[in-house]
Amino acid sequence: SHATTTFEKIKEFKNIVLIVGSEGEGIRHLVKKNCDFLLKVDTNSEVESLNVSVATAIALYEINRR
Repeated sequence: SHATTTFEKIKEFKNIVLIVGSEGEGIRHLVKKNCDFLLKVDTNSEVESLNVSVATAIALYEINRR
């Protein structure tokens, strides 16, 4: 929820590795520290958060769409 990078930003990259964390803990600090960016999945005000499988499906769709 603290990430600021959107799907538009990742369109400039040719190769992408998608790392997903657990729903409670997220990804480990050292993994997060070595990422080029953290991606935010935008939601509306009615949706507080997405579970990891839904967020992953959205991310894969958006990455494949580019």
